[in-house]
Amino acid sequence: MTQELFIPIRLDGLNEYIAAMNSSRYVGNKVKKYNTDIVHDTARFSRLGHFTEPITLNITYWEPNARRDPDNILSAKKFILDGLKNAGVITNDGQKWIKGITEQWRVCGPEDHVGVHVVMMEVDNGRKIN
Repeated sequence: MTQELFIPIRLDGLNEYIAAMNSSRYVGNKVKKYNTDIVHDTARFSRLGHFTEPITLNITYWEPNARRDPDNILSAKKFILDGLKNAGVITNDGQKWIKGITEQWRVCGPEDHVGVHVVMMEVDNGRKIN
């Protein structure tokens, strides 16, 4: 089973989160909650189903320009995993349930967004394969 999630905005990166945490732990918590809630709400609105087996994720970050460093962009996976967990799409975001994450970033102009493909690992004779 494969499901797709289209997140209509660019999620904050590590630099924004660190700046918020340096300002105040309360401000940092607001930034994390805001980004996690966006993923949660988008997953609920999209009516994503619940995965009963471990999954892999393929995440594409569509950026408006090439200014952000890749490590700053890729840190948004924390918000994505926590949001999917909070929405009930995945049971947990630990290694038992997340078997792999592939990520890429692309420059697309002003229509920045994030695309997430969640793939449940197939089961063959009681053994999980991918």
